[in-house]
Amino acid sequence: MGEQNKDRTVLKTVMKILIVLAIIIAAGLLSVHIWFRFFRKPVPVQPAEDVIRNHVVTDASFDRSVLENADTENTESFDVKMNRDWTFSEGSLPSADAYVENPVSNVNDVYFDIILNGTEQVIYTSPVIPVGGHLENIALEKDLAAGKYSTVLKYHMLGKDGKKVIGELQMALNISVLS
Repeated sequence: MGEQNKDRTVLKTVMKILIVLAIIIAAGLLSVHIWFRFFRKPVPVQPAEDVIRNHVVTDASFDRSVLENADTENTESFDVKMNRDWTFSEGSLPSADAYVENPVSNVNDVYFDIILNGTEQVIYTSPVIPVGGHLENIALEKDLAAGKYSTVLKYHMLGKDGKKVIGELQMALNISVLS
């Protein structure tokens, strides 16, 4: 019986050590989570000095001649390719995650306005984005204070002449300004 008691004592000691180690590891993980969640300040991404803001990039491989016979007056169908949550490290700097594309499945060139919800205030108007193009390094025209903003992104579809607006589409967009 002495041998069994000794084995049980050793087993109890090992279990106590494992429980203490598990508690220490859990406390450490919880501390790291709390630090990242509540205390760590996001590091603002500084754009390179040679970044061209609000730059439209076109797909060089896209043959625009396929649009010559397309019915650009029919705006019943329009594909949207964008992300709906944009983050700006500062209200005057370009966003690292804002993205809007005019996919090749569309037949109309577009531009868009961003309007603050509950107001008529336009905080950004894009350049024209041709079919197959996308917009990068988007910087707002209005310098917003730090906070979260609900906005509407309003697409304007252009006719064959590239000037007349022949259709519109609105999408919800969330904007976060960190500082």
